[in-house]
Amino acid sequence: MRRGPSAQPWTHVVGTGDRLFFYDVNYGQAMIGYLDWAGEFIQLGGAELSNGWTHVIGTERHLVFYAAYSGHAATGFITSDGKYIPQQAYLS
Repeated sequence: MRRGPSAQPWTHVVGTGDRLFFYDVNYGQAMIGYLDWAGEFIQLGGAELSNGWTHVIGTERHLVFYAAYSGHAATGFITSDGKYIPQQAYLS
């Protein structure tokens, strides 16, 4: 499935290994994909997350979400086929 990442105004773009994770803080929408050998974006999937995460940090496959206004945090990871899997939630 091919669609450019500019189809929505993403507020966060984070690299996780060879995947790109796009997130919209206002609506909680996410998109996951990668760049092929020619530099074209290939979308693998999307996800519905909570809105309001002010910080998104990527590691090799994991993501850390943090909401500065509440102190809440959450973790998740991206599978090899581009699906987002939530893991832990941390409430302040």
